[in-house]
Amino acid sequence: MGSHVTASCACGFQTKSLVGGGISNHDIVCLFPCLCRHCNELITVNLYDRKKVCPHCRNPYPIPYHHPVLYEPKLGDLPLVSWNARQKLGRVLRLTNGAYRCPQCNHMTLRFAMSGIWFD
Repeated sequence: MGSHVTASCACGFQTKSLVGGGISNHDIVCLFPCLCRHCNELITVNLYDRKKVCPHCRNPYPIPYHHPVLYEPKLGDLPLVSWNARQKLGRVLRLTNGAYRCPQCNHMTLRFAMSGIWFD
């Protein structure tokens, strides 16, 4: 079962994204919020796909939001969502209540919040 998250920033940016996969597709689907630096959009990408591209501009280099360049860790950050992708990606994907880079204003003021659970 995956999760729904909402990303929002003080600049007014807000969007929803999915994390993980469903019960029937968790072995082939690992959705995760990513930044497309080409079109400055927060997109949802299946990290298990061989070719990961932005659905808007087809840029082949979306950056997952767990990457250190998009995340400013602070002491006390609480985990919100995690997805065990060790078998296919060699790591656990995590989002916390910490500060992330906003695609709209480019400041480290984007926050993620849980907004639901994805069942199938």
